[in-house]
Amino acid sequence: MSETLAELTLTLGGLHCAACVARAERAISAAPGVAQAQVNLATRRARVRFDPEVTDIAALTQMVMAAGYQVEAASLTPRPPQSPEAEVKEFRRRFLVSLAFSLPVWLAMIPGDMELSGLSHRAMCLALLILTTPVMFYSGAAFFRGALNAARQGATTMDTLVAMGTSAAYLYSAWVTFFPASVAQAGHAADVYFDTAAMIITFILLGRWLEALSRGRASEAIRRLFALAPLTARLRRDGQEVEVPLEDVAVHDLVVVRPGEKIPVDGVVVEGTSSVDEAMLTGESLPVAKSPGSDVWGATLNQRGHLVFRAARVGQDMVLSQIIRLVEAAQTSKAPIQRLADRVAGVFVPVVLGLAGVTFLACGSGGRPRR
Repeated sequence: MSETLAELTLTLGGLHCAACVARAERAISAAPGVAQAQVNLATRRARVRFDPEVTDIAALTQMVMAAGYQVEAASLTPRPPQSPEAEVKEFRRRFLVSLAFSLPVWLAMIPGDMELSGLSHRAMCLALLILTTPVMFYSGAAFFRGALNAARQGATTMDTLVAMGTSAAYLYSAWVTFFPASVAQAGHAADVYFDTAAMIITFILLGRWLEALSRGRASEAIRRLFALAPLTARLRRDGQEVEVPLEDVAVHDLVVVRPGEKIPVDGVVVEGTSSVDEAMLTGESLPVAKSPGSDVWGATLNQRGHLVFRAARVGQDMVLSQIIRLVEAAQTSKAPIQRLADRVAGVFVPVVLGLAGVTFLACGSGGRPRR
């Protein structure tokens, strides 16, 4: 392994729980040349340190996709995180639809309400089936897709538990609705559990909606840091001033900054005098005098004078870029208790499914749990 490791930031899609985080980390860590991989559920970003002589972005992306997740963005340099606004709207819409259909189901299932409604038991069950169906197959569609994708990879996630639990309640209740006699013959009451299926999906959608909102707030700080830097820079070339995109500025270029403009990159002043507001670095909005030989920093504000400086650090070498990397690393890093929780979550779902299978076999063989 080479002495110099590269650091890559991956924005992942399809992460919904701590079990997903554990699976994604294992998949990335299994790639040759990877020294460290940390996945953060709140930001859905993975920070990967790897040997560029052994592996590359394409290979790491393939490992993630093989685990059943998507790579929405990959970058070796800091980039502003995408706003989850579309995802927030999607979860909000599905939650509100689920809530609108689930509340009548829940109210109807309160003990005594089915008898007081004036409808026959069968008619009430049919009504509950009609109300629960859009909750299952519209609002809860993402859970079933997630469970199916995990099953294709031979894995289980929280989507697996949600899909299996709600499906069992819904399908059993639908069977009781149409064939109550078959349940009665087995010595059981013809009870339905549509409220269980509907309310589980509703509550989890509420959690996903709140999670998307918190993720947007968590990434807002990084987006604001990126917004500090100007999009263009004015260069002096062959005696002429030309405006170019910030990405086109190279080390040793002569950069011209007029009064009231932001300094685009780090450098050293060669002409002019001015005062610069360096609150972005120091937190104090005080003018700092600049003259030939003074250092200037990208994203700080030139206040009064006209400056010409020679670019010294551009792109990911700028102080602003280093600040952004530190903030991203802080958001992606995990406390020891969080790493422990992720390891537990990796086996939580299989354990729950195993216990459910044992319970099913025990009850199916005629045994009843003791009180």
